Amino acid sequence: MEMLAVIYLIALIFGLTIGSMLTVHSLGVFRYPGGLLLFFHLAAITITLVGYFMMAVSASSEQAFFWARVRVAGLSFATPFFLIFVLDYQDRRPPGLPLLHYVALIVPIVTMIMIWNDSTASLFFESWTLERFAQISVERIDYGVGFQIYGILNYILLCVAYYYIVARLAGQRTRLGWFLLGNLLGTLGSFTTVMIGNSLPVNVTPIFLSMGLIAYGWGLFRGGLYNAALAAWHTVFTSLQDAVVVIDRSDRIMQWNEAARALLSRRVSALINKPLSEVLAHYGFARVVPSEMEARFEMTLEGRVFDARLSAMRLSNGYVAGRVLVLRDISAVMSAQEAAVESTRRYDALVENIPAFVYQIRRTPDGVHHVDYISPGVRKYNKLEPKAVIADPWLLFNQIPADDLKQLEAAQDESARNLTPMVWEGRAIVEGVTQWARTEAIPSRLDDGGVVWNGIRMDITAHKNAEIALERSRRLIERIAQLIPDTLHIYDLTGPGLIYFNRPLEPLVGYSVEEIQSMQPGYAEVLMHPDDYAIEQRLTRRYAEMRDDEIIESEYRWQHKTRGMIWINTRKMVYERGSDGKITQILSIMRDVTDRKTAEEQRQALLGQLQAANQELKDFAYVISHDLKAPLRGVSAIAQWLVDEYADMFGESGKELIDLLGGRVQRMEQMINGVLEYSRIGRDLESRISVDLNRMLAEIIQDIVPADRFQVTVETTLPTLLIEPTRIRQVFQNLIDNAVKFMDKPMGEIRIAHRRDETSWRFSVQDNGPGIAPEHFARIFVLFQTLESTGQPEDRGMGLSIAKRIVEFYSGRIWVESTLGEGATFIFTLPVAFTT
Repeated sequence: MEMLAVIYLIALIFGLTIGSMLTVHSLGVFRYPGGLLLFFHLAAITITLVGYFMMAVSASSEQAFFWARVRVAGLSFATPFFLIFVLDYQDRRPPGLPLLHYVALIVPIVTMIMIWNDSTASLFFESWTLERFAQISVERIDYGVGFQIYGILNYILLCVAYYYIVARLAGQRTRLGWFLLGNLLGTLGSFTTVMIGNSLPVNVTPIFLSMGLIAYGWGLFRGGLYNAALAAWHTVFTSLQDAVVVIDRSDRIMQWNEAARALLSRRVSALINKPLSEVLAHYGFARVVPSEMEARFEMTLEGRVFDARLSAMRLSNGYVAGRVLVLRDISAVMSAQEAAVESTRRYDALVENIPAFVYQIRRTPDGVHHVDYISPGVRKYNKLEPKAVIADPWLLFNQIPADDLKQLEAAQDESARNLTPMVWEGRAIVEGVTQWARTEAIPSRLDDGGVVWNGIRMDITAHKNAEIALERSRRLIERIAQLIPDTLHIYDLTGPGLIYFNRPLEPLVGYSVEEIQSMQPGYAEVLMHPDDYAIEQRLTRRYAEMRDDEIIESEYRWQHKTRGMIWINTRKMVYERGSDGKITQILSIMRDVTDRKTAEEQRQALLGQLQAANQELKDFAYVISHDLKAPLRGVSAIAQWLVDEYADMFGESGKELIDLLGGRVQRMEQMINGVLEYSRIGRDLESRISVDLNRMLAEIIQDIVPADRFQVTVETTLPTLLIEPTRIRQVFQNLIDNAVKFMDKPMGEIRIAHRRDETSWRFSVQDNGPGIAPEHFARIFVLFQTLESTGQPEDRGMGLSIAKRIVEFYSGRIWVESTLGEGATFIFTLPVAFTT
């Protein structure tokens, strides 16, 4: 029995020690929710244990009963303080919370008052005696009605506290489970004592209270109920985005965080104490986890790439208790890196293929330039290596002529002073070739006062050359516009009206600008002839419907200030259209055509006079031929009468004279007919038809060339012409007839040929007759001129003249090539336009 007494005292002393330590520790957590209430609760339990201890070692029953009252007071306050602590720690605010506080505290206060009053103490202790058990005093109690009521109220409060603890067993609040366990142990001890009563040798309540305090201590220290540092580390551990797995020295899983649980999709209980390599192999990692304390490697789990880090988990004395594996998902990073590499590759390809290079140039406060970056395009356009330019920026600047370099420095100074974008265009001489470049850069100020430009330098040589050529073309067009005598205007139909002119309208009509502006309702209505102005007004409606290739031309009479009425020719066409297709601008050219109009009027008058003269000439030729033919016919009739009546009376000489007279009369008639025929060429209207020259030539040869004395050769196939058939027949017929009439050889030869030039047909008729001396080449084409009479009546000297007149009428030319005694070649041309 003495051993039981020793155990009882040891339990009391241990409980007092634990309670005192926890009470003192709770003094440091006043600032946390529930901290003050936890102090009161632990203090009440410690006071209860002090009452049990002092009662056990009391020398008299009076002392023991005092400490029994102290014990009951401590227990009565411990329960409500526990309930309020739970509510405050969990930040619970149930309805009626202030009333609950009053109810919870009024019970221990009333209890304390009643047990310390001798008249009411019997309600709690119906009987109370003290026995000695070994070295300790043991009380024997019969509990009264007050104690039963007090116990029921305490149990109700404890049930409320237990409800709130159980309802929030999640997260860090699971540490309250140790307080639930500790309180349950204390409650179990007191409940056991009440139920069993005096049957036990000693009261077991202090033993259970001591065990409950141990549970409290575990929750406070091991669970870190109020350990902010531990809570912070735990929060960091659980909230890390990286998966963290803690393994012991045997590489078995000890703990892991939420990210690791989500990664491996397994409950902690299913993986605790499992080998790490076995778990990872389930997710596709076939390699063995490195055995080094510190290691870094890549791990692929189910197609996702992780950056894995192993770190030693050391205790404060340096002992390695295990390792920590941190898995960071770098799949997106790897994809981003690959995308970045691809983007860089594309950027480099883009930069190398555009007519430019990118650069970053820095100017220090003392004016020294440094090239921090330059793209490979400098190699293509400036024939310089990027590394060389970075080492010596003046390799780039030295390519710029002095004048252009000054402009660049001025633009750079302006940009640095105001931090405005720098824009510069200038020349660069690269390997003796002049290039044009454009630089655009954005400046920014550095901390040391320097300036850095990020920019691009573009090769604009082709653009600049085109611009120079365009400016040259513009100046050329402007000069041409100034040189031409016409007045050129561009009208904007939607805006200010006249937007361009090479010369104003005023000099054209002789009025000043002020006089034109003062004309009301408008200068056109005032200066144009009324009839022409009405026509122009009707024509204006067509301008909105003009085609791009359409030209509207008009000629109107205008009143000149000093010259009277003048004629102005106007040509209009579309110059520009809007995005909707409607005409917005019209180009107009105005020309003073008064001289032409006057010339046309004079020409018409002259044409009228010429037609009248031609008609008179035609009438005169008809009258002359008719009047001359009448006496010729009379002479011919008399000669024929003389022959018929007096033939026997004439001798041979008389007959010859009569014959000669008849021949002269016939020759005279043919000459008159020739004159008529010659005069009709160019006056009579003709109808052109398709003429096959080969067939026509065959007919001419058959009609006029004696086959027994001539050989005719057509060397080439003649073309078919669109021409008046009678006239082309007269040309060939007269030339061939000329060769037949003047042939002096027993056997004559005639060669006919042709060839085509770029603009004309060339025909030739060649014979082997007597030939023509050069001094007679022009004479033979004159009317009535023959070199030697053939004695034939039809030899009237008209054939070549008619041929020449016909050829020249068709805009051709005829000539002769001959050597005396070697024959002659007559050549004539006709335009190719007559070809069918």
